[in-house]
Amino acid sequence: MIYLLRHGQTQFNAERRIQGQCDSPLTALGREQAAALGRALGAELGEARHTVPIVASPLGRAMASAEIVRAHAGIAAPIQADERLMEVGCGSWEQLTRPEIAARHPGYEGAESFMEAWRDHCPDGETLEQAMARVEDWLRWAEGRTVVAVSHGITGIIMRALHERLDGEAMLMLPCPQDRLYRLAGGTVSELLAA
Repeated sequence: MIYLLRHGQTQFNAERRIQGQCDSPLTALGREQAAALGRALGAELGEARHTVPIVASPLGRAMASAEIVRAHAGIAAPIQADERLMEVGCGSWEQLTRPEIAARHPGYEGAESFMEAWRDHCPDGETLEQAMARVEDWLRWAEGRTVVAVSHGITGIIMRALHERLDGEAMLMLPCPQDRLYRLAGGTVSELLAA
């Protein structure tokens, strides 16, 4: 069973800038979101919080969120960093706003979701296939374990879609809120609200 959550809001999220694999600090709201997710996770885990591992993307925003989640959930284990949980690389789009990207890349604004725009128009970022391969590798590692994963928006979408065996178009429409805890078990994904 995997408990999946996205990092809390960052300064770049608040400014609506693309982060990809660059970083930005958590905002006050982001720290509050991580604390609420930690409380919800602690209630969900019960006594398992004493033994469950917590694995996070090594990017600063995910590690900072994981520390807050760990403290509020009462998780005993130290945080393990795993590059397979990193956000997708967005190349030259990183640190830009969506209007800045649209001005440089025609077709961007016609996409129904950021994930679709990244998949179809990002000229020099990580490909969807590359991202799916590393997330799938992590899912194989996690199989048969109970683990907490602190990751990112698109990476979390990919993980949920792979777990549920969704097709590519359904995957593109999945949301990636920063105040949700997801439980992945038995080929299904349950959404748990933060406490």
